[in-house]
Amino acid sequence: MAISRTTRRGGLYGALLVTGLVAAAPVGAQPSDTTAISTQPLFVKKDAYYAAGFIVATIAAAPLDKYFAVRLQRPWAQENRFLEKTADIFRWTGQPGAYIIGVSMYGVGRLAGNERMADLGLHGTEALIVGQLTGGVLKGMFGRARPYVNPEDPNPFQFQFGRGFRKNDASRICT
Repeated sequence: MAISRTTRRGGLYGALLVTGLVAAAPVGAQPSDTTAISTQPLFVKKDAYYAAGFIVATIAAAPLDKYFAVRLQRPWAQENRFLEKTADIFRWTGQPGAYIIGVSMYGVGRLAGNERMADLGLHGTEALIVGQLTGGVLKGMFGRARPYVNPEDPNPFQFQFGRGFRKNDASRICT
């Protein structure tokens, strides 16, 4: 049985994530934080309100997501050079742009003696790497419907390891 590309990629992301977590373990001479040790709690009551606001906004935006998913697949939208260039700019800003910004902030902070800027660049780049690895592992395990899903019938209940949910699997699992 041949191993699919998605399964191999999920395994690779998993190995990279474990390696990153092991390599990121603090060493004896390394401080726990590069700026200052905080005594404040990580999450406060206001954070729950922010989370609730994001959940409500996500639910409210779901119809817009479906509308634009259908509309942007039309031939005139796919051939529109303005939309194509705009998508390219956003894609570049996300990667490699974010990495370039983070490494630049770290370098400029170090050269200028600005520890807060260097710290932000370092930890921001770390967060990008951990987030990308985590997303890759989860997409490899659960599959990713878009861009291959039909926006008219997304049917999110079709799970197949490495590819996501398949038809009728959820009903067999629940019974």
